[in-house]
Amino acid sequence: MKLGWRTAAAVLIAAAGLATAGAVARPIAASLHSRVAYGTLDPNSVPARIDYCGRRYYADAGATWTREKAASTSDPSFQASWREIGRTDGGTPYYAMVVPDTVRRVFSPPIPCTMLVYLRVGPDVYSVYPLSGGP
Repeated sequence: MKLGWRTAAAVLIAAAGLATAGAVARPIAASLHSRVAYGTLDPNSVPARIDYCGRRYYADAGATWTREKAASTSDPSFQASWREIGRTDGGTPYYAMVVPDTVRRVFSPPIPCTMLVYLRVGPDVYSVYPLSGGP
């Protein structure tokens, strides 16, 4: 079956339109998700906030720590361990000294998973995100 030139042109225009719509929709969707999840429209920028373990953590303007300093602030009796807990939409990892559930649940109500979240901004340099609100 032969297609007429008008039909072929219409199919090509429709395909180009769908490809363009997909190319435009993807970055818009990424920006909207980043705004909802991290408080910023640019998925590659430093987030204004990070949600983890049912809690919200806001950036502490200008505060940066090393991993060693982060580990030294954790109470040894809580048995917290350094873990990557997620990545921003731009792929930047963030970490926390996470208290195990077995320790958290000893308290009533359970204590937070962590009091601080750390966004890696350089080699052994982390922006600090303190817990918003109380335990």
